[in-house]
Amino acid sequence: MTVVEASEQTPRAPRVGVPGSQLPAKDVTRAAVRAEEEGFDSIWWADRLMGWLPDGPHALLDPFVVMSAAATRTQRILLGTAVADPLRRQPAQLAQTALSLQSLSQGRLALGVGCGEVAGTVPYGIGYERPVSRLEEAIRVMRLLWSTPEPVSFEGAHYRLDRAVNGLAGLVPPPPVWIAAHGPRMLRITAALADGWLPTAHDPAVYAEQLAAIRAAEAAAGRAAGSVEAGAFLWLVAADSRERARRLFERPALRALGLLLPGGALESSPLREGPFAHLVPTDPGVLELVARIDPDELAAAIPHGTPEQIAADLRRYLDAGVSHLVLCDMAPAAGEDAGHGLRPLELYRAIRDSLAASAPAGA
Repeated sequence: MTVVEASEQTPRAPRVGVPGSQLPAKDVTRAAVRAEEEGFDSIWWADRLMGWLPDGPHALLDPFVVMSAAATRTQRILLGTAVADPLRRQPAQLAQTALSLQSLSQGRLALGVGCGEVAGTVPYGIGYERPVSRLEEAIRVMRLLWSTPEPVSFEGAHYRLDRAVNGLAGLVPPPPVWIAAHGPRMLRITAALADGWLPTAHDPAVYAEQLAAIRAAEAAAGRAAGSVEAGAFLWLVAADSRERARRLFERPALRALGLLLPGGALESSPLREGPFAHLVPTDPGVLELVARIDPDELAAAIPHGTPEQIAADLRRYLDAGVSHLVLCDMAPAAGEDAGHGLRPLELYRAIRDSLAASAPAGA
């Protein structure tokens, strides 16, 4: 099932997605219902076992359980994972879970996957060796299981199928696979195997270079140009002024975002390998690393300010080729009202409307 017909031309009116809540609440599906009512195109849930600081929050609901509930209460909005980890979720089981959710949602799942991180594996007794190779193979295993209800076999370096069956195949269309890719090898895998690309975007120029690499690799893989939808997961920090938003980057919970950005995104990051590298958030030593993140450098990488100022920053990503923006305001993580005076969906709507208002005439 193809979610969207991709184009080499950058659309002036991008699709816009918002984050879904995983915190325990009386009605965790309310945000999905409201997002659909507000006309957003997609809603995305993280797949994490712990938060990103030693003191949490770590009480996180399983995204697939929440998405299943949301699927029964919505009709149109795309439901996505940003992103699931097939190293931790065995690929045959993940393939069945995905088709089950496809059935419940009537074909509205976007299965976002990535190569995971130490924080979601090693503390729980799961190995984190050769994550990129394992991700690529896991996608091939899932696609094979989705291709037929008949028994299939597969012999790989990490996974093996011996006359394995997924009886939902043929009854339920397979979901589009989105990959959170940043490095050269991951970009090639995205071009060859994915339907969508969802990096943690931190610089429009870098995004444009990576998208160009994907487009070139699409051709090398024998795929039509634009086969991969160009998405971007964007942290932002909203406040009633750019100056106040900038001050929020001083808070440890926001400075910790510097440890979650792709490797090399920040000169001040002590973890050049990428998100948390060999460390886990529950290690008290993480706070010492957080203190080394330069708030000014981090602020330069993350759109911040009023909705109108953020929209102006996001326009640069549209010019770089993004066709599907996923917005995630991190100001609440600072622990105080940032002063923008808007509920989350109202904030995202204001940003979306400002983007639309700033689009060139005739777009």
